[in-house]
Amino acid sequence: MRRIQFKIPKPSTTIWLNLAAVVALCFSGLAGGFFLRQTRFENARWERSSRLEEVRETLKNREFDELAISSRDLASQASKILEGTDGSSQAFLARMAGELVLTGADMGFVLDSSGRVTLRIQSPVEPDILGTNLSRSRYFKKARLGAKDEVPTLDTLPKHQSLYASCPIQSRNGRFLGVVVLRLPAPRVEEKCLATIPDPTALLSPEGVVFAANASSWPLQAPNHPPSSNLSIWDAPQSGDSLTLLRGDGKQRAVEWQGKDYWVLRLNVGNGWQILSLLPQTASRPLTKTQREVVYGLVFAWCILVALAIVLVAGMQMILRAESDRNRLSKRLEEAERLESLGRLAGGVGHDFNNILTAIIGYASVLEFKLPDDSTDKDLARRIGSAAKRASETVRQLMAFARRSGLQAKPIGMHRLIRTLTETLASSLPTGIELRLDLSASRDVVVVDASHLHHALLNLAQNARDAMPHGGTITISTTLVEADSGRMLEIRTADNGV
Repeated sequence: MRRIQFKIPKPSTTIWLNLAAVVALCFSGLAGGFFLRQTRFENARWERSSRLEEVRETLKNREFDELAISSRDLASQASKILEGTDGSSQAFLARMAGELVLTGADMGFVLDSSGRVTLRIQSPVEPDILGTNLSRSRYFKKARLGAKDEVPTLDTLPKHQSLYASCPIQSRNGRFLGVVVLRLPAPRVEEKCLATIPDPTALLSPEGVVFAANASSWPLQAPNHPPSSNLSIWDAPQSGDSLTLLRGDGKQRAVEWQGKDYWVLRLNVGNGWQILSLLPQTASRPLTKTQREVVYGLVFAWCILVALAIVLVAGMQMILRAESDRNRLSKRLEEAERLESLGRLAGGVGHDFNNILTAIIGYASVLEFKLPDDSTDKDLARRIGSAAKRASETVRQLMAFARRSGLQAKPIGMHRLIRTLTETLASSLPTGIELRLDLSASRDVVVVDASHLHHALLNLAQNARDAMPHGGTITISTTLVEADSGRMLEIRTADNGV
């Protein structure tokens, strides 16, 4: 089993700076979007609260108060009729009809001291309630105790979800004679006050009953309804069954209905009555002029901060880049100083070594001169001199590297230099490698540093040798070529290695 490991490079400081800048920009963009969305939602909530305030004022000033005032006015007139001292039933009924038109009530009636209906104005399509015993109704019980409905109470008669305002009828000496009752139907409140609100909205009684709503089915779900501290509507028998319980405790801040999230808004009307409205959490209203000015100011400040951040990051990057360049130049300076020291050392060693080679060349020349021409040692002496001269050229290159001597370019015969190189390579090449020469150039005299060219060709031949471990052929050829600068000599090396 082989295990492959990769080294993960460490992120640079510049990368971290760029990453931090991008994260900051993204975070600020998200925060700005959230701020705008929340501001639009707050505008929608403020607009809904304003509309609920208008509904509350309408209910208090027109529906509740006028209904209660009308019931008190009618009670003072009905006392004379029930005592039989003054007034006529027809005049009273006409007065009651006027109050019904004024308040929007759809029914008015008078109960005697036993709780039976003695006078009434009602729709002909409803069952006649004249003579009906309503002594068990809550408004009769309250009136018998002398309580006035400053805020109307709920009751049903028959099977109508309505709001009843009642006032006790008393004689001059305070004796209870009966009660006058006006009925306000829930549809009037729904059409006049709640229909203009687009989302689910309801008017709730102190007992937590949905009296009027603009939704066919109230969306809140759940807990059992708490008992009321007053005479509860649930403690008294009712002649109808159309009242709707609030399914929910009315205290949640947010609810879900039909797959949408709503924010719960509440507004007290008075004496325990309240308006409850559901506002979608996706609701949005355009920004006001002041809010737009604030947003423009924040955007301007944000742009300035972004510009400053960009300048800061760019400055940090420039500082880091300058520090990196300084470190790199410092390293190059150290390498240059090291090479200079090495050059001085090479110059000194080369100078001493050149003195030794000079003596060898001199002695080889003397020995070659003194040996007879037919002596085999004469060729050996000549080869010693040639090798010493090449060594001297190498020392001269070392001195040039050490800045102690310059390059020496002079006219030489290229073919002679190549043949000399062949003699040097013949003894170092393996037996499986063949060295071929194709010296076809008609002119071979060039101006060049012979030592440098000798080393270049030697390196090419050695590379070719290394590329042919199983043998092959090395070919060195020369040709004359025409170039823009004139006629030139081209040296080409080729091999059939791997």
